[in-house]
Amino acid sequence: MVGFDSSAAQAAKAVSAITRSLQALAAKAVKKGATTQAAADAHVAASLSRLSTSADRGALGDCDLVIEAAPEDWDFKSKLYRELKGQLRADAALASNTSGLLIGDLAREFGDPSRVLGMHYFNPVPLMALCEVISLPSTAADITAAAVELVKAQGKTAVLCTDTPGFVVNRLLVPFLAQAVALHDRGVASTADIDAAMKLGCGHPVSFQAHPRLRTKTPFP
Repeated sequence: MVGFDSSAAQAAKAVSAITRSLQALAAKAVKKGATTQAAADAHVAASLSRLSTSADRGALGDCDLVIEAAPEDWDFKSKLYRELKGQLRADAALASNTSGLLIGDLAREFGDPSRVLGMHYFNPVPLMALCEVISLPSTAADITAAAVELVKAQGKTAVLCTDTPGFVVNRLLVPFLAQAVALHDRGVASTADIDAAMKLGCGHPVSFQAHPRLRTKTPFP
């Protein structure tokens, strides 16, 4: 597995973050008695041994699948996709981790929509068990199937969906958040009571009171 960043320093920083994450998960498993310290250390070492980094995009040339997680800036991404067309193998798949841009638009920039799809992971990725796999009508069936199998091999659940703004999770989540802000602003319920309603009535674990939009009292559009 190759981790690419145009900045070698950023790539090294990413490896440090991955190392800390693996070590934290290993320590938690040891504490729960799910594994031994020696086995946990071996797992971390083996995982890191399969990861290399590069600031040279040519390192992506041998990859079967490239997952793009560039900033959510259309000008930046569209340029990147046009450039990647000539830098990846002719049979390589290109997946975007975007949560806000349409996969079809990115596929058109790439120039070969049969090789493009979405793989939207959720933060924090090591802990979140879901990945939205967004398949275009033009996406090759074997590429979609391979993406789903990869997600399963990672111990996660793949949710298949078509290309639509917000995909599945954000399309459902944003109206919840918008209505929570509206209820608060109209004085229908306090943040504590909205929290209790969503946590105990809907099983949502995240606190509404901690949402930055509420802290600044800025309503959703």
